[in-house]
Formats: sequence, C-alpha cells, structure tokens
Amino acid sequence: MYAPVIEALELAKPRIPVVWNSSGYDSIDALKRLDGYISVYMPDLKYLNSTLSEEYSSASDYPEVALAAIDEMYRQVGSYVLDSDGILKKGLLIRHLVLPGSIDNTLDVIDIVAERFPKKDVIFSLMSQYTPVGNLSAHPNLQRTLSFDEYERVESYLNYSGIESGYMQGLDSATDEYIPPFDSIYFL
Repeated sequence: MYAPVIEALELAKPRIPVVWNSSGYDSIDALKRLDGYISVYMPDLKYLNSTLSEEYSSASDYPEVALAAIDEMYRQVGSYVLDSDGILKKGLLIRHLVLPGSIDNTLDVIDIVAERFPKKDVIFSLMSQYTPVGNLSAHPNLQRTLSFDEYERVESYLNYSGIESGYMQGLDSATDEYIPPFDSIYFL
C-alpha cells in the first residue's frame, strides 16, 4: 500500500507540504517507510479507553497502536512550523472527535497530549461535530449529539490543560451539513 504512495511522491517531487491524514491506527514499519516524504501528519487520537475502542472500532489495541504511531510521526516531523500566512508547513496536528457519553475518554486524550508533547510543538484539534447516522441501536450513547454540558466540560478542561496550539469546534458544528451524500457516490 505504501510503496505506490512513495513512488508517486518521488516522481512528483511536490513543492508543497505533503499531508498524511490518518485514523492514527498506523503501523510503525509503514510510517518509517514514509519518513522524509511527509511534511504534516494529521492523525486522529480516537480513544485511550480500550473498552471503548473495542466497542466502537473493534480494535481494543487502538490506544497503544495510535500512541506509538503518533510518537513516530512526531519523531519524523518535530515541532510544527507555520509559513508567513499561518499555513502549516511541517508538523503534527492531532485530532480528537468528542463522542457523546464518552467525555472521560476525551479528558484522558487531552491529558496525554498535554503531558506527552512540549506545549508549542503540536497542534491539537478538538472536534465537536459528531452527528448520529445509521442504525445505532447497539450504541445508545451515539444516538445523539453532544450536550451543552458535555461541551462546556470539555472546553473548560481544554482551556486549563496547558495545550497552547490548536482549535476547538463550536457545538453548532454537529449538523448533517458535512455528511457526504453517500447515495450519490459512483465509481468508474
């Protein structure tokens, strides 16, 4: 899977930053093959709770795998660098989607990012856009968007976490406006 990506990057020799958008569930060996090719890593850090990661993603090892992958990404790109227009040229942007009913997981994610990385070395994006879709009868907590109280608790915690660089979406981002029209996707 990674060989064609590397081959394309060697052929194209892009003069703009190359961004690796990831679920965070990457193998260290695969990431090491990308060393020197990727300018910006943009992984998710979905869960630090293995029970939650098993329930929602069938991957009880997600916390360990994702943290090791994010450490490797950081080793490769180091502290983030912005250009004169404030555009990210190099670095690590860690994303976390706050899930309703799982606020303790989010607080743990905030803690580990604050503890693991120097204050101004990574960018942290806390996303509040969770919107329920499909049949979620097996996951009652996921049948709703975040409550105002959940959002306020997470926002307050983030503000006192020591994380200095990042973003937090507003609670109003949880709409179906950003859901792609999957029924209109076609393949050639």
